[in-house]
Amino acid sequence: MTSRRPGRASLPGPSPATAAALVAVVVAVVVAALVVSLVVSLPGPASTAATAAAGGPAVREGAGQQRAGLARFDVVDHNVELKQSAITSALRRAAQTKAPVVLLQEVCWWQARQIREQHPRWTVGYLRGRETATCRRAPSLTALADRDRDDSGVVAVWTGGARGRVSAHVFRHQAARKGPGAGRRSLDDGIVCVAWRATGVVRHACSTHLVNASRYHSRRGTQFRQAREVRRLTRGWVRRGDLVVLGGDFNAAPRSRTMDPLYAVDGSGLFQEATGCPRSLEVCRRALGTTIDGGKIKIDYIFFSGNRISTPSPRRLRVVPTSSDHHLLSGWAFVDVTG
Repeated sequence: MTSRRPGRASLPGPSPATAAALVAVVVAVVVAALVVSLVVSLPGPASTAATAAAGGPAVREGAGQQRAGLARFDVVDHNVELKQSAITSALRRAAQTKAPVVLLQEVCWWQARQIREQHPRWTVGYLRGRETATCRRAPSLTALADRDRDDSGVVAVWTGGARGRVSAHVFRHQAARKGPGAGRRSLDDGIVCVAWRATGVVRHACSTHLVNASRYHSRRGTQFRQAREVRRLTRGWVRRGDLVVLGGDFNAAPRSRTMDPLYAVDGSGLFQEATGCPRSLEVCRRALGTTIDGGKIKIDYIFFSGNRISTPSPRRLRVVPTSSDHHLLSGWAFVDVTG
């Protein structure tokens, strides 16, 4: 007879169904933990600037925790120096960036008319400036009544529709011209704007050209008065809550007295500049750079009204050489577009 050694009774192993159930429970717990981790890491108000910089939708916290929508706003600005190829470059850049605004300076009257005729769904504003012999060479299809016309000026374009409002203003403060042609009005001394309403906000896009030092007397005093006139003309729009975009050839360096009435930072103005500098650097409050051929000189700018853009808001500027002696500016900023 075989004797059986006393020992501990062995537990029966789990059935296949029970094991499968245990595995399912473990997987469910792991998935739940991952979901919680993802929810915690979703961007909140503190990370909205990074979201905006990436090109996606952005929001920012306002007074009383009200959420306002931010939208990227692209602008192309260029002093084309009467050159058709430079105008083509500006319009091509606007198409590439989907910019709703194109601001041009030193444009022949017939070039402005051509833009309007070739793009009937755009709003094109033109302000007549100085007499320019080069602008007499208009295309042969121009009406005979315009055969002796030779003016050039500034242009503002809204590409979003043909029913925008156009306004133009010739500066009260002019400069005396030196040498031949003394007594004529100075170069493009004025500002032209196009305006339209979208998402409950009126937007104004303005192109200007301040007096040039090499051609006129009393440049500094006249430039400063013209800059103050730009501030006066746009101040009512800003106070009303409109968005104002300003670009042009100011013929003045960023840290000059002329620019004080325009810069909201370290100045008495209403505007913040589109700039390629890191916004954390103090030196970029009035960023230096080069916008013309032949030297490190910056006289061309793109500005956004400070009432619709906050200081830390992402903004960028790209400077592109063209056939003009001025470089093309392609800039953008995230602006508050809520009504």
